[in-house]
Amino acid sequence: MQTTAIISIVAGMLIGCTTSTEKIDRQSSGTTRATSADPSSRRELKNTVYSTQPFAVKTGNLPSRYWGVNLEQLSRPLLDLQVKSFKNEFETTEQQRERVRQLKSNVLLGPLTLHSVYAFSFEPDFSEYDADRQVLKVIFSTNYCCLYLHDYVGSDEAFRWTAYVTNENRYPAKNAFGVERTVDSHNVNWYGLVVQNLRDFRVQKRNGFSQLTFKIHIAPIEAKALKMNLRILLLCELHTPFLSLQQLKTSAPTIKNPVDETTDYSFVHVRLLQARTYDVNSGIVYSTLSRESAQ
Repeated sequence: MQTTAIISIVAGMLIGCTTSTEKIDRQSSGTTRATSADPSSRRELKNTVYSTQPFAVKTGNLPSRYWGVNLEQLSRPLLDLQVKSFKNEFETTEQQRERVRQLKSNVLLGPLTLHSVYAFSFEPDFSEYDADRQVLKVIFSTNYCCLYLHDYVGSDEAFRWTAYVTNENRYPAKNAFGVERTVDSHNVNWYGLVVQNLRDFRVQKRNGFSQLTFKIHIAPIEAKALKMNLRILLLCELHTPFLSLQQLKTSAPTIKNPVDETTDYSFVHVRLLQARTYDVNSGIVYSTLSRESAQ
């Protein structure tokens, strides 16, 4: 398997770079403590019932407790499709094309295929109520930008679906001057959505990130309850390259900040059809943003 064609290790994008006098190196001796990371985002993944059904765009209100498709689960068959699409030395180009065509017609998750409409549910980034105007303003922002990948040419932004920590351990280390620190080491598993046609929607830029803005006209008492249960639903179609992977050293240990963090990013690529705000408890849809309304 040509791993380099799947995973892009991007150099020069290190967060928390250090000077040579601060850099600390792992010692050859010492103990390692392994812990089972289970933050709240990971618990939600385990306990939530997700949909595996294609979404009908004309659907109005949603079922109660609707969480859409599990993006992490979807990324696994997409990766499998990528790996199996490589040409092997014993098949002709035509044979490979036919094999890939067959692969792309298979189901990915339940009855979902590459041609289905997918619904992904997210938490909004910000919401604020204007009592005078009786308007709830909701902002949903990308969490990642400047995406340069081996198998995807372009610069895009991604909405974070979930991120959780694994492989936690600690090890002793010291710098060139013999100053010792205990380094906290862990991996972050980050799953997100790259919307390739985000510019087709009414987006604003803030600090390099794009924002979708919704305005819900609602009475104060209802707005207060809605803020607790508000979700963003993105209705999408999968788009090539379908999945991109990236691994970054997001924190190199220093004397002042002895944290060794590596982040594995999984980006599912889509084209956005609609964005909605809804109450996850009742399923009531409060506002919809489409390409037509944005234009």
